[in-house]
Amino acid sequence: MNAPIVPDRSRTYHASQAVHLSDIINLKMSMHRFGTDRPRFIKVREPDGPSTDDGRRARQAILLTTEDEASPIVVGFLDFIEKRAELKSYPMVKASFESRFSNDIDITRGEYNRMLDLLKDALAAQELETRMALASRGQSVSRPAHAVAPAPKGQVVPWIALAVAFGFGFATCYLLMRYQVLG
Repeated sequence: MNAPIVPDRSRTYHASQAVHLSDIINLKMSMHRFGTDRPRFIKVREPDGPSTDDGRRARQAILLTTEDEASPIVVGFLDFIEKRAELKSYPMVKASFESRFSNDIDITRGEYNRMLDLLKDALAAQELETRMALASRGQSVSRPAHAVAPAPKGQVVPWIALAVAFGFGFATCYLLMRYQVLG
């Protein structure tokens, strides 16, 4: 028999829920290590303080960190209020790490991708939508983590075709009406 979850009375409802979610993800990811020189593991930070201001400050950092928690790598965030997580691509994480620590990143692309796959599964199990960030903060763009592949070269993207067809139809109707009125 499972024991019921007892909320922490020092936290608000949203803060308690955020802490509970971070505990679940941390537990699911606790057995996995990534990298060889300095093995890292996933850690979702709990929200700061006993309140998330009705969820407005519920965003939690997702870190890839070492046992001594030195040089943590921010790989994304989750927001339990919006039921979504955003994860960073390897090039973004690599550039950020090397800029911040003036050193090469200590995890390979293959290990990072393995971590992303496991993390996406853990987030999906908690019914969180996962998106991948494609650019740094100043240029933030994101797409669904399981996006549809772009149209092959030579194919017209459907919405562009629709816009062209609409424009052609509008121009044709305009010309017909103009000549019918004048003719």
